[in-house]
Amino acid sequence: MERCFSCGAKTLGASTLQHQIRLGGSVFRVTLDALECASCGESSVDGPLLARAELEVAARLAASGFASGQAFRFMRKALGLRAADVAALLAVRAETVSRWETGRTAVDRGAFAALAAMVTDQLGARTTTRDVLRALQRPVRAPRRISLDLSQRREG
Repeated sequence: MERCFSCGAKTLGASTLQHQIRLGGSVFRVTLDALECASCGESSVDGPLLARAELEVAARLAASGFASGQAFRFMRKALGLRAADVAALLAVRAETVSRWETGRTAVDRGAFAALAAMVTDQLGARTTTRDVLRALQRPVRAPRRISLDLSQRREG
């Protein structure tokens, strides 16, 4: 049986927790399943569930098209990426990412779109955009011949 992180009691029960994320003038309210201690009232949320909630908020930010530095930073962190990692993927200097995130310069539209695509990919358990960006870091010569069969033949 699990114990309360605060008081050590074993009196944990199912509950919900309201989690608020404030970004600029927006407030995102997320209701999460939680465990609440009957002894001290402390609530805890499963780490992966909280990470998924932040990724969902990042997806809403991405879809809004509001390409602020705060939104960019939140999406990056929801993906679990360091600023240096994002800079390498986008082929920009880490200082550029810092200027975007602090609002000293406007966020590049293409960079915002790439980060938004990575958020969408991660929600769908894919890495497509990240894989393409990594491939662009180490381009290779395309094969001379490529054969694709796109016919819709039905067997049987």
